Amino acid sequence: MKPQLVQISPRPVPQRVSANRRASRRFPTAQRAFIVNGDERLCVCELVDMSAGGAQVRITSASELPEMFDLLIAGDTYLKTVPVEVRWRGGDRMGVQYLSDGVCA
Repeated sequence: MKPQLVQISPRPVPQRVSANRRASRRFPTAQRAFIVNGDERLCVCELVDMSAGGAQVRITSASELPEMFDLLIAGDTYLKTVPVEVRWRGGDRMGVQYLSDGVCA
């Protein structure tokens, strides 16, 4: 019987996937906001956290919401309207991505 040469190469180790895939740091907040569509106010909500690219929103009513809407953020001394798109939904929360320069612009 003729000996066989077998080349053994190490298996690639899978890269650990981070649970946080966000490009921007999140900042916790309890900011009051409204979900609006044009002149129509759809529901009241609370911003759970915000980042440069989006926000996590807690919805206070169980109404059906469109995939794109405006988020009207009500601060102590300002109102800011930001167009957003829903990226995920779960229970009474959803993640939205800003479609403009976000709340800083």
